[in-house]
Order: sequence, then C-alpha cells, then structure tokens
Amino acid sequence: MQLGHGRLTLATNWPLVAPRRGVRRGWPPAQPVRAFAIAAPAAYSAWVSASVGLGAWAALALERTALGRKVTSPLLSFFFGWALKALGLLRDAQSAERLASSLLPAALPLMVLSAQTAEGGSSGNEIWSVLGAFAVCTLASCGAAVAAFALSHAGNAGWAPVAGLAALSAPTAAKICGALAATYIGGSANLAEVAWSSGLAQDQRLLGCLAAADVVLMGIYFAGLTMVANWAAPAQSPTPASVDTAPASRAKQLGWPERLAVQSFLALLALAIAQASNTLGARVFRFPGAGSALSVALAAACAWVLRRKRREWSVCGSASYVAQLFLGCFYTTLGVGASGGFHDAGGIFLLSGVVLLGHVVLAALGAAALNAARPRLVRLPVLLVASNAAVGGPSTAATFAESIGQPRLVIPAALSGTVGYAIGSPIAYALIRSFSS
Repeated sequence: MQLGHGRLTLATNWPLVAPRRGVRRGWPPAQPVRAFAIAAPAAYSAWVSASVGLGAWAALALERTALGRKVTSPLLSFFFGWALKALGLLRDAQSAERLASSLLPAALPLMVLSAQTAEGGSSGNEIWSVLGAFAVCTLASCGAAVAAFALSHAGNAGWAPVAGLAALSAPTAAKICGALAATYIGGSANLAEVAWSSGLAQDQRLLGCLAAADVVLMGIYFAGLTMVANWAAPAQSPTPASVDTAPASRAKQLGWPERLAVQSFLALLALAIAQASNTLGARVFRFPGAGSALSVALAAACAWVLRRKRREWSVCGSASYVAQLFLGCFYTTLGVGASGGFHDAGGIFLLSGVVLLGHVVLAALGAAALNAARPRLVRLPVLLVASNAAVGGPSTAATFAESIGQPRLVIPAALSGTVGYAIGSPIAYALIRSFSS
C-alpha cells in the first residue's frame, strides 16, 4: 500500500480516490471509487473453479456413453479445457493452475482408498507372484526411460536427426523421461505430481502435450492388453459368489444425499492426508517423493479403519469418482494452458512411445528369463495384471483382473498399484537427478 498525492494505491495497482482535507464544491470527485474492482479477482477465481470443475464433471458424465468410453475422460477433460480457452471463457491458466495444484495431491490418497477398500479373495502365493512381476515391470520402465533419454541426447547432439527431439533441451528431456517413468510405475497421478514438482508445469503447452501423449498411448496399450488376455484365455471363468469385486456398484445404490455426504467426507479426508503428507515429507524426511509415500501409507491406514467399520460398500465407488474428478480438473487445466501450436509435439510423442515400447519389451524379456530359470514362475495373466498395475494404477489393474476372469488377482493388482503409487515419484526424481548430472 502506497500513499501519494491525494491517491491511495493498493498492492493490486487499482487506484482508489482518497478524500482531501475539507469538502469543496464538486464533491464527489469525477473519478469515483471503484470498490467493485476489489472483488473482481475473487469472482474470477470462482468462475475459473466452476468452469474447470464443470468440465471435469462433464467428461466423467460423457465417459458413460459408448463414444466417451473410447475417448476416455482424461482426454475429454483436456478437450473441454482447450475449448474454454479457445472460446475466450478463460483468459489465462494461472487461476486454473492454482486450483489443480490444490486438488491434485488429494487424488493419490483417494485412489488408494478406492483400491484398498475393495473386497476380494486371494492367497499369499498370488500376492507375491504379482508383486514379483510388478518389480520386473518397474525395472522395465526404468530401463525404458534410460533408453528414451539416450535417444533424446542423441537427437540434441545431431546423431539421430529425429523431428522434434532437437527442440527439447537436455534438462527438459530429463524431466520428461523421469515423468514418463513415474507414470509407467505408478500411474497418471505420479506423472502429474512429478511434472508439477520438477517444473514442467511452467510450460503448459509442453505439459499438455505430454499428458495427451500419455492418455492416447495408455488407451492403445490397455486395448492391446485386453486383446492379448482374450487371445490367451478366450473363456472367462465365472466369479465365485464369495468374491465381491465391484463394491462400487453397491455405492450407486445410495441416494444422492448419502453419496454427496460420503464424497464430501472423502474429499476433505484426502485433502487433509495430502496436506499432512506434504508437510511431514518436507520438514521431517526431506527427500524427493517422501510426500507421495506418506500419502499412500496414511490412505492405506484410513482404508484399513474403514474396512474395520464395514464401510467399504460406500467408500470404494465414491473415492474412485472423486479421484477421477480431481484428476479431471488437472487435465482440464492442461487444456486451458495448451492452446497454441506444439513445436515439440513430435519429440514428446516419440519419447512416450519409446518408454511404453521399452516397458513392454523389457518386461517380456524379464519374465522370459525368470521362466527359463524356473518354469511357469511368471504366468501370462500375472504379467499382464502387473503391467496394468504399473501403467494404470491399482483401480485400473483391479478392474482389468476382474474383466479377464482372474478374480483372485484383484487384491494383488490393487496392492501392486498402491506400491507403484508410493515408489513411482521417488524413482522418477532419482532418474531426473541421474540424467541431469
């Protein structure tokens, strides 16, 4: 706040007319006090929040249609954000970025709550088998990220004249490859967190292109996994009556007031978990990714308490819905900031494809090596579920295990995906440091 010659200027640089000593003829002054301007930023922030939230909700609603299931809600949210900016309804992405940065950390504990409150049956051997295959897939993702960074380094040096790679600087390529490793170890939530923490979010066009490449390639990969699973086991085994793999369907039986109450409680719980985890991670543990690991641990503990209280029937579906809504806000924000051309889109899509292809090839080679040492150590359904857990996260992997007729792999899939949430970000930060050194 500054005092001048008869004028009062706030930090927002909006001038207000201050009364002079004495009242002369002609008062009030010709330039009136514009008090309504003070409320303009708050009103615009509310408009941005409502627009971004509406875009994410509309994407989830459209995903229930036949076309929406093929496009997927993240890509729909991205297109909604792009349309909001193209139509001039949102001037810039700064307010949307603040909203996404507040909601994004809460998506991770919500996904863990959704996965860990699902019911199912499994044995210890199946759990260890899926976890072992998941470790192979994790190493495969790390090796693929190293190969992608080597390719980008060759492109910058002129050894590999690939369009788009020369536009990516070495630090940017290191962050992109680290973020891709995170998403192929723990899912899109880890990609968003690593991209936000490493500084990739400063360039909204680049981050939007990276998110679009991740969504498109992930959809193609999941379709390929389903085709391989159906080819290997065309006849799906029926689900035993004692195994309940879809508690989300029971959550839909609640009335809308109950659903709204449960979803509001879970959103507040997730925000509290995220805030506590980030604070403890920054002040106590002080290593990259500590907040993510603590968030997963706290969410798993809360899920255990809810299971003890027999509330999984109302938690699982609601937590998954709120998590997808929060992630939808993130993708909508990317769409708002991604308007314009992508001069480096080719390089980003190429790196994403290299990491995904490397994940597939190295995971298959690792499983083949283990089976050569000990026959049938890693079965094909186990490898497919573990790879799905690494790429898509626990909820996606649990749904995939049920869809291919492997209900006893539902809980191991959710557990493996939860482990991926916890270790994805720390591994990505370690890779970024090694690439940058």
